[in-house]
Amino acid sequence: MLRSLQEQGVERTISELPRDPDFPDSLHALARLPEIAGDNSSQRAYAELTAAYELVRQIPWVDEGDERSEILGCIAFAGWNHSRRFRSFPEFREWEERCAEHVLAQEHVRDFLQLSVDDWSTSLKARFLSDPATLVVAGQILLRKANEAPALVLRAATELFAWLSFNGIRIGLSAETGQFLEGHVALAATVAAMHLGKRAAWDRWYGKAEASFRATSGSSAFRALLEYARLAELQTRRHYREVELHVGELIHEFNRLSMTNYLMKAEFLRAVNWKELGRFKLALESLLLLHRRAVVLGNNMLASACASNIAQLQGVQGRFEVGVSFARVARRLASRSGCGWTHALADASLGELLRDRGEYCLAAVAYRAAISRYEELEMAGFAAYVRILCAETLLLAGRDDEALADIMLALPEIEQEGLAAEGRVAEELLREASRRNRVNPDALRRLRDQLRDYRDGGR
Repeated sequence: MLRSLQEQGVERTISELPRDPDFPDSLHALARLPEIAGDNSSQRAYAELTAAYELVRQIPWVDEGDERSEILGCIAFAGWNHSRRFRSFPEFREWEERCAEHVLAQEHVRDFLQLSVDDWSTSLKARFLSDPATLVVAGQILLRKANEAPALVLRAATELFAWLSFNGIRIGLSAETGQFLEGHVALAATVAAMHLGKRAAWDRWYGKAEASFRATSGSSAFRALLEYARLAELQTRRHYREVELHVGELIHEFNRLSMTNYLMKAEFLRAVNWKELGRFKLALESLLLLHRRAVVLGNNMLASACASNIAQLQGVQGRFEVGVSFARVARRLASRSGCGWTHALADASLGELLRDRGEYCLAAVAYRAAISRYEELEMAGFAAYVRILCAETLLLAGRDDEALADIMLALPEIEQEGLAAEGRVAEELLREASRRNRVNPDALRRLRDQLRDYRDGGR
């Protein structure tokens, strides 16, 4: 059949298949293309993969038991593995999307991937994760959901990485392909750990991802994604100058690799970094442009994050009404995106604007909404930071007892993360509150500034 495809093309081969007595066996043989393609980087090998995929996709047959989807998934995995090593990132992503389409078309596989990781029994993992195309899709899902459900992703990535490390060779993956898939999963865990504020976990998973990608070919795009994760984490730790030093190189790399969506994310990181460095005009111009592009492209998560940061910048410059409008836009876009942390960021940005406008009670309501969303996502560090903002607002409203309660709730997370300076200031505030039954708002503002590494505007 491969010879027919090479010599006569897809349409002619399809027309002659009814006369081929070995037709069923030939189709199933195409599922072995991952082995056939191997390390062959030639255009001919890629053309064979593409032709075989089109043949199986177009040929009329009565599909029983998801056979077509299984064969297409096998070929799509071969195309994915070939493209990530020898071709461009857009071609790699095209084959990855084909893997997802055909894997998720199989109801039993789709049901497995929707299970909680706690329900992944040994037998289920052996049955479903032994399929390389399913492993590709599992990694893709984890990386996509790292922004939406970081705690769930970190648990699932831990389980999947351990399974891959032990079973990759056993299920027929080459050592190199297995390492790349491990890196893919470790990258998702790195992003999730960043959102959760788990710095030790971030360091550990970043090291695993870096080691995997360093040992595999065709991983330049994923090394760029890992660099993005590194710079985003540096920004949360307030290393703005270092981010500024390297983010331009990352933007250039994303552009070179035609990674359009990630190019926009890197530009967002640079704009938020400008905001933190006090370059408000540059930051606002860039964020407004990115916001419009994200809306046009339907990227509601990025559009919402841009709108929240625009709202904050408008507030800094005294344009509170414009800022409140952008914060409300950010909330609507966050609801459409399904990304909880962007909704929390929008709520917190609205709270900041209302507080600075003197509407303390309404600001406290917005802050409480942000705290609740962060806690639902298990993003305890961010919840603690917003509690400090809320406490400041409650003090300004004369609600000292409620402010004291919020400071006390924030303290355990501050201490758990080893933020010594912040802990000392918080303890000082508590002593003063106990002695005078109130807290000094100026001291609380100092604590808020020291806790800026919790701010999620740069994520």
